[in-house]
Amino acid sequence: MRIGMFTDSYFPQISGVSTSIKILKDELEARGHEVIIFTTTDPHAVAEPNIVRLTSIPFLSFKERRIAIKGFSK
Repeated sequence: MRIGMFTDSYFPQISGVSTSIKILKDELEARGHEVIIFTTTDPHAVAEPNIVRLTSIPFLSFKERRIAIKGFSK
C-alpha cells in the first residue's frame, strides 16, 4: 500500500509528534508499505528518500516550528 502522511512537525525538529510519525513510518515500511512523508522545509534537514518538504516559513508565535505556505493561493 502507498501511504502519505502529512505533518508540520518532522525531524530534525524534536517533538512527540515527529517521533511518533517516524516510528509509525518505520513500522509500516517494515511491513512492506511505501510511506511518503509530506512536511515543511527545515534549514537543518538533510535530503531523505520519500520525504517531501513543502515550502514553509517560521510560525509567527512559535519560531522553532514552521508552517507550509505552498498552495495557500489555491
